[in-house]
Amino acid sequence: MAFCASAVGAGIHFHYYMTAFCFMLIFIVCFNVSQGNVAFIYCAEVTVDQASGIVMFSFFMSLCLFSVTAEYMMNSFLEVSGTFWVYGGLNFAGFLFCLIFIKETMGLTDK
Repeated sequence: MAFCASAVGAGIHFHYYMTAFCFMLIFIVCFNVSQGNVAFIYCAEVTVDQASGIVMFSFFMSLCLFSVTAEYMMNSFLEVSGTFWVYGGLNFAGFLFCLIFIKETMGLTDK
């Protein structure tokens, strides 16, 4: 998804709008067939009650932050292409965080 968001930014920057559109569609498909749309369910399954409240708060705050800042970022010096590059970079940073800090739990017991 990070690659797709960056490719959308590149397509817009270099005026390849059909390419940007196709990568936006690929981004949407990747989001929907991966863990993107079920992250809230995972939160409730893998955390205790107090931690799930904190995680859900951070989920909704990040969504609020993206929705509030997207228009301002697109109208700033970043323009539309730079905004998608920032989102691609944030997505890649999230991937690296999960790769480094989230451990595999398959096969472990509750203890």
